Amino acid sequence: MASVVLTSAPLTALLFGFQFGVYEDIRCRFLEARTVELVTTSSNRASVYVFPPGFRPIYDSDDPTMPITFLSPYTLGLARDCLRDARLPLHLAIYEGDFSVTRRILACRPDLASAEAIDVAFCHSRFEIASYLMTLRQHLPQLGEHLFPWTPNGYDTHLELLRAYTRKGWTDNTLRKALLMRSLDVATFLYSQMPETHFAELVNEAACSGMLAFVQMLHRDGHTCSIDAVEQAIKSDHLDVVRFLLEECGAGPRQYTIVVAAAYNRRDIVAYLLSLDDDSLQVQVAFAAALRRSHVDIVEQLLASGRVSRLSVARCLLSHGFRLDVASIDANLLRTYTDDTAPLLDLFREFGIEPPTTAM
Repeated sequence: MASVVLTSAPLTALLFGFQFGVYEDIRCRFLEARTVELVTTSSNRASVYVFPPGFRPIYDSDDPTMPITFLSPYTLGLARDCLRDARLPLHLAIYEGDFSVTRRILACRPDLASAEAIDVAFCHSRFEIASYLMTLRQHLPQLGEHLFPWTPNGYDTHLELLRAYTRKGWTDNTLRKALLMRSLDVATFLYSQMPETHFAELVNEAACSGMLAFVQMLHRDGHTCSIDAVEQAIKSDHLDVVRFLLEECGAGPRQYTIVVAAAYNRRDIVAYLLSLDDDSLQVQVAFAAALRRSHVDIVEQLLASGRVSRLSVARCLLSHGFRLDVASIDANLLRTYTDDTAPLLDLFREFGIEPPTTAM
């Protein structure tokens, strides 16, 4: 009877399929893993798994058209100080998004399951695999939670999945990360569903991210839009956010906004601020800031506006080491100050220049 079973390929496969060990159809995955070496690179002394010549093609998880020849233990969620991690076949299958192989490996080698397996699935957007691994947690307690709560793609279904995975509360760092990555859908989900992720500087960081729709939502919800938020938007060169904060939110006082724009070489924002025809804007200070940083376009822009006096230009040049040839100051020049020579004389005194006798 035994000979009949052993000579019947279908029966043999069925029986041995229930034995502990590696299934025949995925045996090659474990054999190939033995050929992969953990090598320390000479550049930064970091260890990477190097795929030898002749190894089957492995492609980047973010770009399936780009073949790769090595992966770091960190990328695969494996130990960094272990020459041979038994979980390599499983984690490589997860990295590649091979759902079938992942299930087969876990079916015959459940001892390879670990919290890092789910981490790898989330980090590389293998959400179907992540969901499957999470269903195994009741049978495999080692599938715990180490993942920092974040997904590279901002879909609500993925965030809900991640929310179900991590039982610990999410902090404001999660929302900060979403704003930093300029992921509107993730930020909106966290803001509306996770009030524990809110923080005091939310409007400022939202303005810095340049996500106008998110800033508008915060304004509708009653968040205060301060001048700090305007300056953050200026520094990051988000004109639409600057316009909204000044015109719709009434953020102020605005007199130094043009100074920030000039200092950060934001030509379009400078043009917008000049168009407001606001006498409180510190145009002279902005000119000095642009000149000090050699922002030639801004200097020319402010000069063309007609809102920078010649004395301001002279003061800036003198403060930057330029010298004034007193002998060149003739009657024609002084005639432009006949109504009030005091500002000109003040400039001379400020820089220790002996005024010409014609100016006295």
